Amino acid sequence: MPSLSSERVKSLLGAVLFAALGFWVVHEAGAFSRRGAMLPLVVGYGMIALSAVLALTAWLRPGPEAEAQGGSITRRWLFVAVLATWVALIPWLGFLLASALGFMVVSLIVPRETPWTPRVVVGHVVAAILATLAVYLVFAVYLGVPLPVGQAW
Repeated sequence: MPSLSSERVKSLLGAVLFAALGFWVVHEAGAFSRRGAMLPLVVGYGMIALSAVLALTAWLRPGPEAEAQGGSITRRWLFVAVLATWVALIPWLGFLLASALGFMVVSLIVPRETPWTPRVVVGHVVAAILATLAVYLVFAVYLGVPLPVGQAW
């Protein structure tokens, strides 16, 4: 049985809380119409599945003595702030514009080992637009789930 380091306990606790939130989202989606429940159900089941992955990796990964600690707590909080801002902008800017901007800003937060060049920036912009369009095509076109248009228009 692996030792229960504080990092492992935090990860396992986070997985349990994340799964509980996922179960709550799935439960609350039952009050929506069939079409309106699609996105919450995908998000809820995704949260449950990812929490299981987090719990497994926390349980099976080597102990802290074998791990290299890295990452920036500032970057993590900045990521949370960007996601919260992204969600807050969706009603105003609409799904397409807010999500394209959100993907672009998130790509700026991810650490890079190579310098930013115009080619890299264009690649990130193209990737943000393609990711946004892919989500739009799956939900709005294929599944018929209406996505917010935005009040700014």
